[in-house]
Amino acid sequence: MYFHERHRFILITGRTRSQGVSMEALGKFSSEYRDSVAVAYLNPIDIQELGLRYKIKIISSEGSIVLPIKEDYSLPRGIIFIPMGPWINSIIPSKTSIGIPQFKSLEVYIENTDENPTQLSDLINFNGETLFQYGVRNNGSTGDGVNVKRLSHVTCSFCGLACNDLVIEVKGDSIVSVVNGCSIGVSKFVNYHRNRILSPLIRDYNGSFIEVDFDVAIERAVEILTNAKHPLIYGLSNICNEAIEILVELAKVLGAAIDSTASVCHGPTVLGLSHIDVPRITLEDVKDVDTVVIWGANPLEAHIKLFTSYINSKKRIIAIDVRYTETLRYSHMAIVIRPGRDIELIRSIRLILKGFEIEDKEVAGLPIDTVYSLVDVLRNAKRGVFFIGMGLTMTRASFANIVELLNLVKELNRYGKWSLLPLRGRYNVTGTNVILREATGYPFGVDFSSGIPSMFPGVTTAVDLLTNGNVDAALIIGSDPVAHLPKKAVENLLRIPIITIDGRWSLTASLSDIVIPTGITGIECGGTAYRLDEVVIELKKVVDPQKDIRCDVEILRLLLDRIRERKHGG
Repeated sequence: MYFHERHRFILITGRTRSQGVSMEALGKFSSEYRDSVAVAYLNPIDIQELGLRYKIKIISSEGSIVLPIKEDYSLPRGIIFIPMGPWINSIIPSKTSIGIPQFKSLEVYIENTDENPTQLSDLINFNGETLFQYGVRNNGSTGDGVNVKRLSHVTCSFCGLACNDLVIEVKGDSIVSVVNGCSIGVSKFVNYHRNRILSPLIRDYNGSFIEVDFDVAIERAVEILTNAKHPLIYGLSNICNEAIEILVELAKVLGAAIDSTASVCHGPTVLGLSHIDVPRITLEDVKDVDTVVIWGANPLEAHIKLFTSYINSKKRIIAIDVRYTETLRYSHMAIVIRPGRDIELIRSIRLILKGFEIEDKEVAGLPIDTVYSLVDVLRNAKRGVFFIGMGLTMTRASFANIVELLNLVKELNRYGKWSLLPLRGRYNVTGTNVILREATGYPFGVDFSSGIPSMFPGVTTAVDLLTNGNVDAALIIGSDPVAHLPKKAVENLLRIPIITIDGRWSLTASLSDIVIPTGITGIECGGTAYRLDEVVIELKKVVDPQKDIRCDVEILRLLLDRIRERKHGG
């Protein structure tokens, strides 16, 4: 099919506040969640000049989707933004760079269409009516006649900030008030009882779920995992440290591959930090810096309390991105660069710092004077920090972006004191990297199939293992890969037996062969987690789990013990 050049766009994706709130409040099967992620944002001039109407077809090398469109003046012309979710992921290629797909800077074409907007059921064959029957059940109570209990210093188990200054009021088993939480964190706590999985389930021969006893579900999971030649353990990022440690042992016993969501977010950053040493910093230390650089991230949408808790108006804030986000509007120096040109800007800054003159009139779409002004600010800072996001890790340059930026941080330390922190999306994705590294020497994408741990990003990472059909069973916990991985990887995941351990309904749980319910860590279950700066934070239990619902640690210990017994007995 032929498309005129003006119909070619660069597609980017990312988190939004409305996406997080709707996901936590009502789940991924709700119309509110669909409306927050199944929409394409374009510059109004592009919409007008191309004569676009209410919806468009977006076409990539992997397929197409039809979405309604909205105007967004923050987007440069030629860029289309779609929030992160199953719609955008269905047209993302599964080819990876050291394990991470290209979620940013993807070339697509758009056209007007009369087709109906793409629905979730168009993307995924749910194969059974029981999904929605179970997906709408609640287990919260009003707590009438029960005194209100007030808990202080509660940790939020949503993003990597793991804010531990929340004040929670509980009445019965209902969370009635959350103080100091961001809008997403509040939504998670007050709606924790919604969209819950309330009993173990096994899919029958007709493709429908049937309720079973807990022991039956465990034994069936043991059977699948022990019979698999090369199982995959994936997710890990929304569970406590103690559960992750058990999963590492389980991977050893099974000879399994084990990977976390880090491989599809900050994997390149984790690898870069393991090879290039830069000064460490904690979030509390950020209060003492005078210059903050936010590069390829939009924390006012995804890490909302970064500003209210750690960055105040007295600091000089520089924000660099490919669109004029809310974070850029809040900054003192807002820099919009062309997609995929981050590495060009970083290298130019390094050259100028070393005394070289840049003869080009523009760098990464910026006037050269702007680049020199940026260098002056960085060079004159006494203490600074870079907060980086997936705008750097998910482009084609990926790992090279991180290496160049870490070298820049080292060079800036000749002028002041500089550090770098990745903005991690899940509250304990950092814990997966720390615990795997301590146990195996590798931070993610670890494979035990040879009897000893090995790691080859782009080979032993989850997207690659699934895309290449190299695993024959999957244990999913602490993530929703059907919603977040590219199309080919998801298609192959659905061809193998899936065991999901989760407290709430997800797309992956709805398509699994075995579903084991668990309490929600940080609300119904306690434990510890690593904040994005690798500081250990306590996760408190604020309400009791529902009767017969167990915590991750108990479930995983039992699963590990039963698998050891099965293997020893064999």
